[in-house]
Amino acid sequence: MKKTNTEILEKQFRSLKLSNRHDDRRNAAEHAYALAVIFKNQGKMQKARQFAKASIDLFDENQGKNPNDYAPQNVTIGDVPMPSSYIHSGVVKDRLKALF
Repeated sequence: MKKTNTEILEKQFRSLKLSNRHDDRRNAAEHAYALAVIFKNQGKMQKARQFAKASIDLFDENQGKNPNDYAPQNVTIGDVPMPSSYIHSGVVKDRLKALF
C-alpha cells in the first residue's frame, strides 16, 4: 500500500526529532510546522494542534545564537512554504494562532 504524503512527513519528523543533532531537531521543528499547516487545511484540528505544539517546543529547545540560525533550512515541506526570512516559535505561534 502506498503511503500518503502526511505519513511520509510524519515518519521524517519522528526520525529527525529523535536525533541529538541541533540541525536535525530544527529541521524536525520545520516538519512539525508543515504538518500542522497541512492538518489545519484538512480540518484535522487536533492533529494540527499536536504538530503546532511540537514545532513550538522544538524551536524553543533549539534556539539559535545569531540571526542566521533562524533562517529556514527548507524552502518547502510537503508543498507548505516555509517563512522566507525567519522561523522560530514566535512565527509558528503567530501563523497558527487560530489553533490555540
